[in-house]
Amino acid sequence: IAVLPAAKAQGMGIIIGSPLQTLSGHTAWVNGIAWSPDGTQIATASADNTVRLWDAASGEALAVLEGHSAAINRVVWSPDGMRLASASNDETAIVWDAATGAPITVLAGHISAVMAVAWSPDGTRLATAGRDRAVYVWDAVSGQRLFAASGHADDVNDVAWGPDGSYLLTAAADATARLWDASPGD
Repeated sequence: IAVLPAAKAQGMGIIIGSPLQTLSGHTAWVNGIAWSPDGTQIATASADNTVRLWDAASGEALAVLEGHSAAINRVVWSPDGMRLASASNDETAIVWDAATGAPITVLAGHISAVMAVAWSPDGTRLATAGRDRAVYVWDAVSGQRLFAASGHADDVNDVAWGPDGSYLLTAAADATARLWDASPGD
């Protein structure tokens, strides 16, 4: 993985880049990457079953988060930067303490790979989506499943919260995207 600066090719008007840093240490392909909210760290998710944390300025490896038993598909930071969440082929998502690298909560309930995970804008809930066609919303602290949304006819590959946390968007291999009411208490 490389962080790239933009540079202009001589006389061509083409933007090219050369790496500022190369983040190496994973032993299999990297599936996901995310900046911390304050921009000081980068998290990477890999098929080597680990999440790695990196100093964004130096590229120095800071931590290796281990706890999944299969490839990790996505990693995302909580809005406050205090936690991370990862989605894995092991049918779980894990909430991690960003300062210590320790797992806080395991979100279990999918019956196939979890392809995506997203924090609500206020950081109180997580949404997961998977190859089992399921979309779940979880309490980010307790790990309790709050509700499920179903209706896709194929793998759900992505999930995103609306700006105020009242809605979810999902994208699936059934060639549809769906909008869901995710108001707290609904």
